This record gives sequence, C-alpha cells and structure tokens, in this order.
Amino acid sequence: MSLERLQSAFKCLNRCEAWSIQLFRIKTSKTKGTEYAAFSINLSPQGKLNQFVEEISNHYIKGDKCELNSSLRVQAYDGTMDGNTVYTLKTQDSLIVEEYSAFVTALANAEQEADPLSQRLQAYVIQGRVIIDTEEISVKLISMQNPVTTLKHKFLHEKNAFKEIETKVLSLRPAIDVMILNDKIYFITMSGERLFNMERAYRTVCDNKVTMLEQSGILSDGNVFGNVARTGHHPRMFVSFNEGRFRRLTDESARRQYSELFEIPLKDGAFDTSIIEAADKLVRLLCNRGMVDPFEEQPVEVSSARKWK
Repeated sequence: MSLERLQSAFKCLNRCEAWSIQLFRIKTSKTKGTEYAAFSINLSPQGKLNQFVEEISNHYIKGDKCELNSSLRVQAYDGTMDGNTVYTLKTQDSLIVEEYSAFVTALANAEQEADPLSQRLQAYVIQGRVIIDTEEISVKLISMQNPVTTLKHKFLHEKNAFKEIETKVLSLRPAIDVMILNDKIYFITMSGERLFNMERAYRTVCDNKVTMLEQSGILSDGNVFGNVARTGHHPRMFVSFNEGRFRRLTDESARRQYSELFEIPLKDGAFDTSIIEAADKLVRLLCNRGMVDPFEEQPVEVSSARKWK
C-alpha cells in the first residue's frame, strides 16, 4: 500500500458512525507466548467516541504538522527501525500469525462486565468499518499507551475548595501506533511491535537461520558466529535474511569472491567466524545490510535494501 492509500484510509475514518472501543491486557511469557484479554467500554456522552476518532484522523492528515506527511514511506516489515517509514505486513505473515489469531479472538470475546480499572492494561483498540474507494474495509486503530492513569497532584474545585482527585481515570490520546485494514497491518510507530511481541518472532527466525548456517559448512566457528548473531541488533536483522545470498555462498568459489570484496577472511575455505568482526560482517552481508557502491565499486553498509524502481 502506498502512502497515499494510507492517507486515504485516515481521511475516511469519519464515514463510520459505529465505532467500538476495547481496553487490552497483554501478557507475554516463554511458556505461554502472548496472551490477550479485552474489555469493552462505552464513552459518554453519546457520540464522544466518534469525535475522538475524528481527532485521530485530523492528527494524521490535517495541518502543517500532520503525522502522515510526504517524507514518510511505506514498505514491508524487514526488521529495520527507520523513523520515516511505516512498516507493513500481512496478518497471515509467519512472524505474527499466532499472535494475530489470539488478538482477534480476544476482541471477539471481550469482557462486558469486568471492571477494566482493576486490570493491568497495556493498550486500547478502536474498531469499525469504513468505505474506502467503494470497498467496505474493517479498521482497527491501536494505541500501545496504558489507557488508565492515576492523577497525582490534581484537584477538583468543589464547594469553595479544591479536593484532590484520588480515582483512576481513562486517558486517551489522539494518536495510534498500529492501524489494521482488513488483512494488512501497519506499524505507524515502532511501539506497535510490542502488540505482537515482535522480539520473540525475530529471535525465533534468528535461531532457525543460525542453526542452518552452523550446519552449512560455510562457517569456521559456529559457536562464535551464533553468539554474535544472537546479540545486540543482529537478531532483528534476520527478518531480512537473503536465502539467495546464502545459497550463493555455499559455493566455495563464490565465498572467495565475496571474502575479498567484503573483507571477510577465510579459513580452510570457510568464513573465519572465530573473528567477531568477520562474524558481524557476514551477518550483515546475509541480511541485506552489505551492498556495493555502483560508482566506487566498494562495499558499503546500508540500513535496508529495496528493489530499485
């Protein structure tokens, strides 16, 4: 989806009169994965939620400081963290398919009677249906802000005195972190990664690829390579792991060629990954962070790579 299409979606939000809002509790654990619980609420007076959605729309598309400006781009999620990019992926993407299924199940079974203020909440979801280019589309707007807060040092004027407010209150902001349109997810901000526990997802991808590489014969030291690959920013890079590059490097003559070009030393025909710097370079090369400058014909590091248009 282009930026223009995303902007159109925000412009169409005021075409829905039947929005609903749910507060969300999100728990993550190694044994149970990601668990969601939703709590339906109503805002008063009637029509207040619609007004709030209109504020969200205006925040992104109106005024000189609108969030969805022309400097942004929309691209497939690849593990990079560019502040000028809206990342997108399908709801059936293997990175999040289990979490998304649990998420929509929680939405469909939202608690109606439970006291949401007694919960430890992490997010809220506003959902409805809008018409975009004659097509009716399901829309979910998600904020990863804790919607419940306790006001401190706040006082309400009552009977000629100011009485301290001690109760918890609902606090909503006219900005979101994730937009879901039908089967496409858009990370408006990188905080949206927490909704689907993306760290777990890319670490799983990293572990699988590292195991494959350790068994491939292209590494001189799998232990050092594995330690490097699993630390720092490296695990999220594996979302962009390039299978074509890996297959190319299984050929020893190709390894010699790229060893010289990217200054990754060899040892007995394999990349000498006993050297931490070499292991780091190999991760970047395999994950589309290493390219060749077409003018200088020298290797350069890039934050991400997309097909030239």
